[in-house]
Amino acid sequence: HYLKLITNMLKNFKNVTNFLSKNYKLQLMYNCFFNFLNSKQDKLNDDIEN
Repeated sequence: HYLKLITNMLKNFKNVTNFLSKNYKLQLMYNCFFNFLNSKQDKLNDDIEN
């Protein structure tokens, strides 16, 4: 279940990356992405613990 979710997330990220890389600095994008991943990971950890 989580694997499918992560796979879809990465596909979406690839699409978004292709789109945004034409408009924004790559580093900023990766920072946003990893912040997003961290928040999702924290949420997953909370869900698993509870």
